[in-house]
Amino acid sequence: MKDPFEIIKVYRWKSLTEKELYVFDADGLYKGDGIIIKEALLKDDTIDTVLNKICVYIQQNNNLRLYAWKGNNPLLYSINKILWKGYNVNPFKSSNLNSSELKESITYEYHKDKLFNYKSIDIVFENDLPKDLQNNKYYFIDLKIQTLKYYKKQDEKLLYLKNLNSNNIKLTKQIYNRVDFFVKLENIILSDVFENIQTSNIIDMVQWIDDLSKIMYKVYIKHHISNEYFNNWTNIDKINKINIINIYSIISKNSYCKIIIDNDGSILFKYILDTRRYIKWEDIELHKNNIINILSSIIKKSIKPKEISLNVNLNFEINNGSMKVLLSKISENVNIFHVIDNKQNIITCTYKRSSNYAQNIDIYDYIKSRINLGISRSELIQELTNLGISGNLEALIDNDLDVPEQDKIKIKETGTYITIQIYSQGYNVSINNCPNNEELNYLIFWITKIMSISILSGKLLKKEQPLLMLPPKSPTPISSDSSSIEHGSIDFDLEGGSKGSGVGVYQNYFIDMLQQADKDLFVDNYARDKCQNKFQPIVLSQENKSKLRKIINYILIIL
Repeated sequence: MKDPFEIIKVYRWKSLTEKELYVFDADGLYKGDGIIIKEALLKDDTIDTVLNKICVYIQQNNNLRLYAWKGNNPLLYSINKILWKGYNVNPFKSSNLNSSELKESITYEYHKDKLFNYKSIDIVFENDLPKDLQNNKYYFIDLKIQTLKYYKKQDEKLLYLKNLNSNNIKLTKQIYNRVDFFVKLENIILSDVFENIQTSNIIDMVQWIDDLSKIMYKVYIKHHISNEYFNNWTNIDKINKINIINIYSIISKNSYCKIIIDNDGSILFKYILDTRRYIKWEDIELHKNNIINILSSIIKKSIKPKEISLNVNLNFEINNGSMKVLLSKISENVNIFHVIDNKQNIITCTYKRSSNYAQNIDIYDYIKSRINLGISRSELIQELTNLGISGNLEALIDNDLDVPEQDKIKIKETGTYITIQIYSQGYNVSINNCPNNEELNYLIFWITKIMSISILSGKLLKKEQPLLMLPPKSPTPISSDSSSIEHGSIDFDLEGGSKGSGVGVYQNYFIDMLQQADKDLFVDNYARDKCQNKFQPIVLSQENKSKLRKIINYILIIL
């Protein structure tokens, strides 16, 4: 969990030698120099929103234009090709203001929907610049700025949530099941990569698909690849892209990483993880760095992939929580969540403070882009399902069907997709397509705050849970091209309790606690083979142990 509220410094340039410091501090904690503005600029606001706020909070005018930069880069956009030789990122340092180059057209790559992730920035208002720099297309584009009243009202709601006490909400488990990293390099020669890469205890198999008539392999003699995986990864009928190298690294049973290297320099790290293995972020980072070290020594370039998508399951422990109240509170906070559905005690919503919420992607463009990255058909079907797309997905991928209008809306508005349901002594939250780990931590911050106001005061109430309680829904990790290796194919729930037994919920909770205590020991059908016919060990937190001790002592006193 990460608090998006932070002190932000804004340096307003008024000339080449004069600038003023404005400090945005909603909590009143800043003690240094500068003009203090007791308003919030949030790290999970979009860049567009933050610059609009700065305009109205400093000038109290929504008709002014503002230019902002950090280091050598403008914040709102990148210029694809700078033609003006007198250009400088700081307008006051520019030259050749009457150059004919300024008349030539330029194009931009906009960053308006990216999240604001800065502690300090530089700005200049258009009316602070000399006349010959005003309306300069290298610095100013039009923004749609709301009123001061609008931003204050929005921030009041967020500040209210921030100040809530959420200490009674505990995040007990955070399990990743899919994570994608991406980086784009230049001048990668696939033949050199294949020739120099060696299989090892980290790299189980390397597959070079030059074309469908020429596919070469390297396989580690002590590999851990199952027959199902091997048959699917080598099935020529399921190959949908050529001129790539696929590297497969088995992490544990039913968990692996597929690294796709394209001849255009794109490198995609795709982690497909078994939730029962309780693989943490630190485990993923360690494995990724080991692969990067190997590839960097071969390619002779720095490789710094960034997260582009992740799916994760969260378990929250909460007493006296009401699903009905939680739904009401989530629905009220329309600037954070958009509720899509509420059926069978499951809340489905999108997270609106995500950088991918405003994406406007046609479904066929999405499918084409994923295929171009080397994503297999079955992986793509799973992704579309997670995004809420239904129907004949195989035909959709083959471009044989028209897309229903409602499905077009879904893929345009989905972004980060969330389901919430009752689980054990709290809630299970399944998060799909979150852009990165930082945004995930902001999401956890907001959902925890909202959960804290869903608690019913007074007498401890009976938990709102359905008569039949199955393990929480989550995107099932699947093999690269197979649906045979799925959680659902196991007749008995690995984490305790037969499916449909009703008591499985509580046994699941105990197994969850055991796996957190020692994830390597309590796996591989532990619940079925090692404990259910005899005794069930129970892991207690220090707090729960103290509570239990008080109850026992109270009973002894009565006796």
